[in-house]
Amino acid sequence: MVLSQDILKSIKIDAAQAASLNREELTDLVVAQIADQAGIQIPQDVVEQEADVLLRGYSSQRRYQGMASGHYMDVLLELQRDWQQLSDHFQAQAAAELRAEQVIQSIIESEHLSVTREELLDEAVKMARRQNVPIDEVKQFFGEDLQLLERDVLQKKARDFILNCAAVQPET
Repeated sequence: MVLSQDILKSIKIDAAQAASLNREELTDLVVAQIADQAGIQIPQDVVEQEADVLLRGYSSQRRYQGMASGHYMDVLLELQRDWQQLSDHFQAQAAAELRAEQVIQSIIESEHLSVTREELLDEAVKMARRQNVPIDEVKQFFGEDLQLLERDVLQKKARDFILNCAAVQPET
């Protein structure tokens, strides 16, 4: 799927709404609007698979927290009681995340975005500073060539591109 420039240019965000969101939230809003405008649909079985992964991860995390806090049975009862509501929540989250991934991947492809070695190194240095660890430790984790960081940097570039294309409308 290739997104047309018309779709990207048609995205308009109210200035008041934009001011109330951080950059990531604003980008998520724009990406969701693009997915809506482009009519992106994800097959239900794919959404259900992703939702199942999310739900199982959440369930495992909650059970572990219950064991650690001595409230394992309470957590099990809570999960059992709320299972359908949680399932519905993770279905919606999975659908939104999968649609967003399609938008991001389409932008990467249509805009021919790429990542240079310098950009990977720059991101690794920033990460090392944020984590207060030596750059060699980051390289050890991601590999000396830092290729495991490439997807993250590409997605960030695509998200920045998308946000730059969105028109923030003045309050009326």
